[in-house]
Amino acid sequence: MTLPFAVDRLPPALRHGLALAAFAVALAGAWWQMPQPAPAGFAAPAAGLSAALPAEGGPLPVSPRPVARPALALLADGRIAAAWLGGEDDEAAVWFSVLDAGGWRAPVAIANRPSTAGGSFAHVRRIGQPVLHAEGSWLHFWYLGEMVGDSVHYSLSTDDGRHWSRPQRWPERGIPGLGAPRALTDGGIALPLGSRPADAGGAWLRLDSTGRVVDRIAASGDTTGWPSPDGAPLRLPDGRLLLAGRGDSPALRLWLSDDDGRTWRAGRSLGPAGDAPPALLLGRDGRIHLAYAGSGGREIRHLAFALDWALETER
Repeated sequence: MTLPFAVDRLPPALRHGLALAAFAVALAGAWWQMPQPAPAGFAAPAAGLSAALPAEGGPLPVSPRPVARPALALLADGRIAAAWLGGEDDEAAVWFSVLDAGGWRAPVAIANRPSTAGGSFAHVRRIGQPVLHAEGSWLHFWYLGEMVGDSVHYSLSTDDGRHWSRPQRWPERGIPGLGAPRALTDGGIALPLGSRPADAGGAWLRLDSTGRVVDRIAASGDTTGWPSPDGAPLRLPDGRLLLAGRGDSPALRLWLSDDDGRTWRAGRSLGPAGDAPPALLLGRDGRIHLAYAGSGGREIRHLAFALDWALETER
């Protein structure tokens, strides 16, 4: 390309600037020709499964009733965090507690209609399902809010849930439910849009490490062959799927699949439970944690158990 002026007649500072600009253009062109990195995969669970241990647990702290839609997260120090819905209709709030060595802390409300309306600058009819995900010192919190259509709201805590950022409303609308998040190998997060896991054919949102939406991945499968399509699935360290749900029975039951949900083996029955989906989580010690609403929505119950115990059936 011929320039309409002589470069060597320009002042030295201007010549230096033109050289830097030419280098930037060349570098940008080279970047576009470089092969782009492959999409991140799903991070493997950090803990292995524990040996056979007796199950233990009990109710979570009392909050306004009815209660439903529990969510669990593993904090960086190994403690368990829980969130759930508590209260009637438009008075419902998301309640939060942490399981310490001395038991569950007194619950605190971390989202309600007024706080959500203040963050989204819009009228919110009622609060819906919460979801938690911990990554390092960051505790991510998503929940549904009923507006014109179900909307997703997001808040963040960097001190294990003692303080939270003002909730922000995502542009995504018409989302009927959220599943348990899964860490990605690039530090991002897979947030399922429904109960089917992101790594088992479910639709999901790809988020970066700050919780910002990067992409939306369409579903490649469904849960029609699952014994409890709205149950809570958990990917185990050996690749199998554990499922907790009610199915066609009022009793909560556990199932195990060796083939990504194509077939299931029934495990232990846990007795009557509410119709809201439960939550499953693998703890640092290799035990499985289950939270679910009791029959009638009177309390959220928590169990911690080994897989061997979960697979025992009535004799």
